[in-house]
Amino acid sequence: MKKPSISKKFKVMGFKDKHYKVGFIKRSKNNDFPVYFSRTPLFFRDCQNLSRGIYFANFFAWMGKVREAATFPILAKISEDLNTGKLGMVTNSVSIDIVGEAIAGDIIETRFWIGKTLDNGSTFDLFYDWKKLLPDGTYEELAYGEMRVSWVEIVSHGIVKSKPLPSYFQDYAKIFQSPVDNPYIFALKDKKNSLLNLGEELYNAPPSPRRGVVLAEETISTTLEDANSVGNIYFSNYGRWQGLVRDRYFYNIDKEYFHGIGEKGELIVLNASINHLRESMPFDKILITMNIVRLWETGAELTFSYYKIDDTKVKLAIGVQRVIWAKKENKDNFKPQHWPKIFLNKLLTQ
Repeated sequence: MKKPSISKKFKVMGFKDKHYKVGFIKRSKNNDFPVYFSRTPLFFRDCQNLSRGIYFANFFAWMGKVREAATFPILAKISEDLNTGKLGMVTNSVSIDIVGEAIAGDIIETRFWIGKTLDNGSTFDLFYDWKKLLPDGTYEELAYGEMRVSWVEIVSHGIVKSKPLPSYFQDYAKIFQSPVDNPYIFALKDKKNSLLNLGEELYNAPPSPRRGVVLAEETISTTLEDANSVGNIYFSNYGRWQGLVRDRYFYNIDKEYFHGIGEKGELIVLNASINHLRESMPFDKILITMNIVRLWETGAELTFSYYKIDDTKVKLAIGVQRVIWAKKENKDNFKPQHWPKIFLNKLLTQ
């Protein structure tokens, strides 16, 4: 009797080809520019929320990995340029809007394409669309993302200036660059999370250069682990630090809410963004402050300021995050809850 092949054994065990895929697809009949996609199961390391769902900062890390994976055919050429220490690619801004939920074992598909170019061909927009593949072959929306990046010349340590993309990069980008007026991009913006029902507004900080009340601050000492091939601090760290400052602030108010699997509720991010003003480098000390600028019965808007601190204090970036306090109703959905009194009283009396 002929033994089953290794491939067949894997399929019997539950491994399926459709769960691990990369390639290009057409957006739709009306929007037929090619879109790069990457499909993979969601793993334990990405599910750090109390209720075991995706932690928001992972989307920032995935954005970086996907943009590099999509450029694999020219990655060696990009690497050659970066390894000179004279050229690089920097992230100017990044934002995510989370509209769904996923847990370990779900199949996640990331779709990615390039938008318009700016600044004489040195700066361009990137777009992301995350979907969950359901057992019946249909999709459920998970999140959307946007990023603006620039090709740069490295002038000196931590100082860069814009430079047009190399011709090989321009030629490759045109393969899956959407029309500037492509309606799909605007449709995505219309579909972004409506913030659910946040309830009555309880606080709205008046406009000012330093709007809102400082709730917390942390100082980060960066190392080579926080950097990348360009030599600067990798952009996704800024999203991770948002979570660090925010989580530690609420944990220090009442640790009990961070035990268990979210039975008492937990913080869920609706959207988050970061605008980079200048570069930071390994072994810089970075001060991060968190302000509250708006507060609702079930949610809040927090802002984050990032500063390089040595003999002076230089602003590196600003971030915004909208969160809700929620309980998971089932595997895929959350229901907003009123803030626990201990958190609400603290937020209102700062």
